[in-house]
Amino acid sequence: MLDVDDVMTDPAFRNDPYPFWAQLRARRPVCQARTGLWLVTRFGDVESALRDPRFSSSQARFPTRLRVLGQLSAESMERVFGRSMLHLDPPEHTRLRRVVSGSFNPRRIERMRPLVRQLAHYLIEEASDAREMDLITDFAYPLPVTIIFERFGIPFPDRPALARLIRRHREARLALVLEKTRRSSDLGKDTQATVSPPGGSVQIMERTAAELRDYLEHLIRVRQHTPGEDVLTELLDIASRSEPGKDKMSTAELVGTAMLLLIAGQETTINLIGNGVLALMRHPRAYERLKDDRSLVGNAVEELLRYDTPIQVVPRVVRDPLDVGGHHLPGDSEILLVLAAANRDPDRFDDPDELDITRRENHHLALGGGPHYCLGGHLARLEASEALHALLHYAPGLRLTDGDLQWRPNPFLRGLESLPVCF
Repeated sequence: MLDVDDVMTDPAFRNDPYPFWAQLRARRPVCQARTGLWLVTRFGDVESALRDPRFSSSQARFPTRLRVLGQLSAESMERVFGRSMLHLDPPEHTRLRRVVSGSFNPRRIERMRPLVRQLAHYLIEEASDAREMDLITDFAYPLPVTIIFERFGIPFPDRPALARLIRRHREARLALVLEKTRRSSDLGKDTQATVSPPGGSVQIMERTAAELRDYLEHLIRVRQHTPGEDVLTELLDIASRSEPGKDKMSTAELVGTAMLLLIAGQETTINLIGNGVLALMRHPRAYERLKDDRSLVGNAVEELLRYDTPIQVVPRVVRDPLDVGGHHLPGDSEILLVLAAANRDPDRFDDPDELDITRRENHHLALGGGPHYCLGGHLARLEASEALHALLHYAPGLRLTDGDLQWRPNPFLRGLESLPVCF
């Protein structure tokens, strides 16, 4: 049986997971690892599972192996992530998503384009004198963070401390993954030295989440007396309604949803911009084509999502026994739906390992599918497209500087620690 931990902590896998996914998809498209996890890698099987209500997203159903690699209890999960739609099934998920979706519909998001464009241009201009930058820390990270702060109406004096809090939460999640694999021989001494003692990251995550909750509860009280034109005011208005038949949201659900949007809402965009720009620099002909024809930017964003998927894997638990790809899965089986493998399935895409920014048949699964399709997908696309336009305008000669790339060692998310570039 497959040893998922050994594979996913191998530096070669972190640098390029796609050969492994291709081998698994071709030879064992539905297979069980030694840990008991089932991996599903074919496009058709993954797409069907994302839409099938028999595959549960509820954290209450998750056995321990799927709670951040087995180190969070169900109680810790709720303390860390709050009561958010990410870990709920219908009808609770449907109710909360319906409440929030109006604030993130395409028309509302499109109104933000001038602000996103202005910020993207400003961030590039800041680095223009030096002619070099770290594309992650100087550009891909501050762009979505600033925009989500704007969307929430976070006061300017509060933003630096809140950004540090969110970063600390993100780093604690990463350390938790490293704690799970600290005994692997593939982890270097330097990496092991940075890992906190067992259980330490759980405590840091819980403490950080508590501080985030305290801040959001304070901001909610402020908005109750001084409404603004922001997401929190909109959600607060919905949460306060009491008319029969209206969708409502409790205070705990409001805080949990806000935490989800502030924390998880940035990951996809940061990784999309970083992975996407790296892919373009590694494919100079595609990059030159994009420089010559800026009308291809929107199409390029879709291809970059498919080609190097920011969210590689999503977990599910099957409610009852069922068959997937010719394999019988018992009830309560733990499933990893490998979006990255599905997005390079040759049965679904022509030349799937080629970066083709003119690709038209591109119904990928990078943003999920079914009820849990990424709520912030429209915003991520807008931010990535404006990021590319800014780079093409101010840094047409963008290229990598010397040095090895460092990928974040989280097997569920694919993103770079840093991306030094010059132009």
